[in-house]
Amino acid sequence: MSAEVTIDGFTRVLGNLPDMLNAGAQASAEKAVQLAKANVVVGKDPPHTRDTIEARRVGEAQYEVSAEEAAIFIELGTSKMPARPFLLPAATDAQTLEAFVDAVKAALT
Repeated sequence: MSAEVTIDGFTRVLGNLPDMLNAGAQASAEKAVQLAKANVVVGKDPPHTRDTIEARRVGEAQYEVSAEEAAIFIELGTSKMPARPFLLPAATDAQTLEAFVDAVKAALT
């Protein structure tokens, strides 16, 4: 006795998987940038850390969200200034994950 199982479109999905994952990674990185820019502390005098927050592709389905070097002092604080995290909360926000999922779902259709 034998059985055969076929899944329509499975080959197509596998073939498009790198593009789908890249779309998801890009969408989540863009959402993280948006959230980080909305939550970073902005001083009264430019230049502002907010203006340096960006996402860039660093590999297949890999994006890096970064800001100028001084952002580390805002994110982690110093001995004289409390931490005011904005990058990590943006990266771990549910909206960032939702952006990934939505982009992958859109690429499936």
